[in-house]
Amino acid sequence: RYASVDEIIKHVRFLVSKYNMNVLTIYDDQILLNKKRAKQLFREFAQFNLRIECPNGLSVAFMDEELIKLMRNAGMDTVNLAIESGSPHVLNEIIHKPLKLEMVKPVVQILRKYGFWIHGFFVTGIPGEKDEDRDKTVKFIKEVGLDWSGFSLLMPTRGSESFKISIKNGFIKKDTKIGELDYNKFIINTPEYTSEHVIKKTYLMNLDVNFVNNYRMRNGEYRIAADAFRDVIKRYENHAFAYYYLSKALYALNEDKEAQDAMNKYHEILEKDNTWKEYTKHFNIN
Repeated sequence: RYASVDEIIKHVRFLVSKYNMNVLTIYDDQILLNKKRAKQLFREFAQFNLRIECPNGLSVAFMDEELIKLMRNAGMDTVNLAIESGSPHVLNEIIHKPLKLEMVKPVVQILRKYGFWIHGFFVTGIPGEKDEDRDKTVKFIKEVGLDWSGFSLLMPTRGSESFKISIKNGFIKKDTKIGELDYNKFIINTPEYTSEHVIKKTYLMNLDVNFVNNYRMRNGEYRIAADAFRDVIKRYENHAFAYYYLSKALYALNEDKEAQDAMNKYHEILEKDNTWKEYTKHFNIN
């Protein structure tokens, strides 16, 4: 059931006039489902000079150039695409998501044309997913050219299909308590993969596409890449790869002093943390 466009715009106008609202965050997963309505909304939003955010994943299936241009004019500069996997097997046979992967790249190219920062959402650890599927996801991300990719480990919510499958096959304990189903803890163990293996594999995927093969670095957009790595450091102050690739970006920008400081920090972390040494060896970083 839709709220009318007129009522939404009336409410936004009230918030802007009474509270000087300057950021509008939309949490509707299906804001684009009715494309005609979505275009009307974004067309109207443009009058308010807001920053508009849609932090939940949006579907590429409903995006065309007219809509993307309207989103940009309305005040959006970042888009989160709900892709979930770069493996057709996972999409079609396991989670039954009605997304054709070949639709993604043309949409990404249009988003790139209008200056969007493009973030992809992916889920790993789905029962039935294999390492080859995860490798296909990494390859897909590189080929499509996403600015950043977020990886979530599957949490089998009670009542969901993944929960039923996990209980039936013994992937999680039948007496799993509510508190043990934690979004920050991956607990699925299958005959093929332990939870520890999937956690490590997923983190390597993250390092691969966001750092080692970062889209902006590969395309010589070092200033944008440096800002992204700085943002990671703000959140994770001991992220060795963020310092290493920040250093590389800054050297490319001839900002040698800050670049050397970042490289020194990278080496400092390596000296104290064997896990980062392992990641460095895995990606053959000299």
